[in-house]
Amino acid sequence: MADAFAEYLGRVVREEEVRPTIAAELINDGENIVTHCHSGSVVKVLTTARGQGKKIHVYNTETRPLYQGRKTSADLLKAGVPDTMITDDAAPFFVDNEYDNHIHVHKVFLGSDCIRPNGNTMNKV
Repeated sequence: MADAFAEYLGRVVREEEVRPTIAAELINDGENIVTHCHSGSVVKVLTTARGQGKKIHVYNTETRPLYQGRKTSADLLKAGVPDTMITDDAAPFFVDNEYDNHIHVHKVFLGSDCIRPNGNTMNKV
């Protein structure tokens, strides 16, 4: 039983190291990205992309009522990723490129509390 658990844990750790690199490949140089809800995994993807030399700018929501966006901003800025925190209510104006906001958003990353094996995600409300 201990060997099986050690093997499983090793696989989880390896996947945690590889996943951000694979996801960062989806980010192109010069992109603007919106994030909502703090996620260590999302932060890791964004910092990995930055580490690959990609110039990106992140607009993260404040994520009320607990303001988890503050943690996202702190983590990104500490890693040298340019970041602007926006109110939750401003997010639709950032992602809808019909508005004349002069910021073209290329991608949106959402944090989630759980990703199921079938790909479904869950998050608190």
